[in-house]
Amino acid sequence: MNKVLTVAQMVFKKRVRSAVYYWMILAPLFFLALTFGIAKFTMSQAEKSLPRIAIVAPQPLKKVLEQSSGKKYRVKSSVTPTTYAQQKQVLKKGKVDGILVISPDFERVQYLYNSDAQATNPVPALQAQLTALRSQTLAAQAGIDSATWQKMIGKVKIDQHAFQQKDTVNQTDRATADGLGKGMVLVAFLFLTSYVSIVGAEIGNEKSNHLIEGILAAVPARKHFAGKMLGIGALVVLQIVIYTVLGIIGQVILKNKYPDLYRPIKQFMATISSQYLFVAVILTLLTVALYVFLTAMIAAFVSRNEDISQATSMVTSLMFIPYILGFILGSNPNMLIAKILGYVPFFSFGVMPVRLAMGAVPYWAGYVACALALVGAIAMYWCAAIVYERNAFAYSNIGPLKAIINKILRK
Repeated sequence: MNKVLTVAQMVFKKRVRSAVYYWMILAPLFFLALTFGIAKFTMSQAEKSLPRIAIVAPQPLKKVLEQSSGKKYRVKSSVTPTTYAQQKQVLKKGKVDGILVISPDFERVQYLYNSDAQATNPVPALQAQLTALRSQTLAAQAGIDSATWQKMIGKVKIDQHAFQQKDTVNQTDRATADGLGKGMVLVAFLFLTSYVSIVGAEIGNEKSNHLIEGILAAVPARKHFAGKMLGIGALVVLQIVIYTVLGIIGQVILKNKYPDLYRPIKQFMATISSQYLFVAVILTLLTVALYVFLTAMIAAFVSRNEDISQATSMVTSLMFIPYILGFILGSNPNMLIAKILGYVPFFSFGVMPVRLAMGAVPYWAGYVACALALVGAIAMYWCAAIVYERNAFAYSNIGPLKAIINKILRK
């Protein structure tokens, strides 16, 4: 056991002292911050691109349009060009992006605009509003009161009563759970990409540089492999601890200094079921272990440094399947492939959280997927340890993929 811990300690210390490890920790946070920044910038640009329009219309109608502006257009009430010459001059000087001219009783509705303006086109929004206002005016002229008119044009309300299985995500929480599930798939993918590279380098470099002969002379292959995996597991735990500490610090800062930002985050997390969160987190961690052991097994066939990237790319390519499925299954979580892969280790982490979020399966299905992933992780570790032991001194001039195929075919 001392030898296993020694190897684990060496792996842990080497990686913790590396700047690459901390960049690996900060990269997802940087990615999330960048995504948030881009979203905020896009929203601000959208607000700036709102067209500025002047309205030439009867005063009551103009007042209604001014009150309803803001989301699709902005009304500049100080600009009131009544003649065509004035309107043309106002557009030429760029005081507004467009001018809406409405005659009494909506006999003539015209939108004059500057074709060089960069603002969005407000006509679709204006058309919908003016259609409703015209129908309201005609209804008033016909002697129909406002309440009756609202009832005439109002949408028929349909009360939805879904038959829901017991012990599933609530109907009202499904959008939140679906967003969280897809977010965790993305985080798991970033996690896996990083640790697949670490495992490939740890095992591949020792063998390709012929360091393994001296190491295994002092430490049995199985113990050396166990120490490697234990050290990498400690790195995963440290990364989770760092994220937890940063999360607590961020929560305190937001709660005390930015309550407006903290409030929606708190509301978002309050709608997440603890059972759903448990299944999603456990599946993610077990999947990380599965792919780490798979990478270690494939890296055992590496004989040259240039073959390490091939070994890791094989695993990364496999990871794309659950990553993509997690995003496309939201529209139809009951597809046959989803029902199958939701219980298959290596793929369940991208499928089962989405199916749970959509209420397609009860929570016990998530626990079954976790149990199968645990069994798969144990089996994969056992297989990887055997393959590592048997191939520690096996060298060849062929790539790892061909070496695996030859091994299977016993050539």
